[in-house]
Amino acid sequence: MKPTVLRAAAPLAGALLASALLGCGGGVDVSYRRTTGEVRSYVRTLDVQGANPSGVEGRVRQEVTTRETAVEVQRGEQATVRVELQRFLMEVFRGEGKEPVLRMDTRIPEDPKAPVKEPETEAEKFAWAIGPLRQVAGCSIEVDQQFTGKILRFDGVEALQKKVLDSVPEGDARRPTLERMPWTLWLANLLAPAIGVPGRGMTLGADLKFADMRTLPETTGTGGYMYYAGNYRLAKVEAGVARLEMEADVFLDPLKGMPPWPKAMAPRRNFLRLQKGACKGWARIDVETGVLEEDEHVTELDLYFVKPDGKGEVAIPTKVTLRSKLVR
Repeated sequence: MKPTVLRAAAPLAGALLASALLGCGGGVDVSYRRTTGEVRSYVRTLDVQGANPSGVEGRVRQEVTTRETAVEVQRGEQATVRVELQRFLMEVFRGEGKEPVLRMDTRIPEDPKAPVKEPETEAEKFAWAIGPLRQVAGCSIEVDQQFTGKILRFDGVEALQKKVLDSVPEGDARRPTLERMPWTLWLANLLAPAIGVPGRGMTLGADLKFADMRTLPETTGTGGYMYYAGNYRLAKVEAGVARLEMEADVFLDPLKGMPPWPKAMAPRRNFLRLQKGACKGWARIDVETGVLEEDEHVTELDLYFVKPDGKGEVAIPTKVTLRSKLVR
């Protein structure tokens, strides 16, 4: 699956930076440029808050620290980037609680002296269920990514999945779930920028239309897709940093030209009713270098689970927040 983001842009020559900041010379180049050998590190988070069809409310937060090296730049339009997944963190919150009730951090190793037994407590069951995901830390993949933000290719995902699967024995109850895990979609959600950019300079304040798609969190009772249609713009440029802003309507049915839900998930679409879906996002980009400094993508769904027996609905409001922050 190739995530749908947007187009590509040519880099700005340093001598034209001043005029570009003023909106001259074809507009401001806000493309996510990279140079061969350049290394960037990010903290990338996925935060899902809401209720599930059983009525349980809470929040699940995932955090991945990446070290990203531009291996090669092609035609000044895209780069092959090696992404090292250095740390994986998962936290579970209940209700409005500010402290996690369950937590796994690959920086804190498992106790090798802990007795092997059938998990009994909630914490033991959580540790057992997601223990194989510890293998994510230390894995590397490669992506071909246009300077627009659009990801064209993943390489190394099968090796990542194999490492995770090899950590559990044949016949283990966790294997079917791990085998079905959509690793490419999960990585695309983490690595795709909040806002795709055009293949030309942007004019301050001018709206541009876009379409996008992301994955629906399984806390809603099923995996699936969310489809976006909206506008984005260059809101301002201050001290050499451009701020992009975006808002969109969100749908559960495909927009023109977009793929439908996977066949295995499609029947579950009938059990969801979306009253309203909305998204807002922003990004801060260094104009001279094309470095993404920070971004955020927030989707809010006024969503209902339709009971299979036809006896009413259950409100499952859902908020999905994706963030990226440059750390060095």
